[in-house]
Amino acid sequence: MPYVGPPVTGHYLELLAALHQHSRPRTYLEIGMRTGESIAQACPESIVVGIDPAAAIACKVNADSRLFFQTSDEFFAGHDGRQVLDGNPIDLAFIDGMHLFEYALRDFRNVERNASRESVILV
Repeated sequence: MPYVGPPVTGHYLELLAALHQHSRPRTYLEIGMRTGESIAQACPESIVVGIDPAAAIACKVNADSRLFFQTSDEFFAGHDGRQVLDGNPIDLAFIDGMHLFEYALRDFRNVERNASRESVILV
């Protein structure tokens, strides 16, 4: 379904908020949640998983968010992504971790294994 919401002016948080509001994902996974500003854009009804070993959440996030204070490599080595999402695939993911190609590629592969054909993965 094409995006037909209000115009987005360029800030990535605005785009992320618009994508959440438009797609209303059942599940959302974020790698690199830092202060929580981006994960806070998730819809209240979404099952939210955040991963970041050094996060310092400084804003209100979904009360039911499942936050993992570890590296994404540790998370995917020790958890079944779909199981953490109550058996559902990842509908929307945002990879904003180490900002190095090899880490982003590894994160993409791990997210993709837990996604469906309709999933959206933002890098």
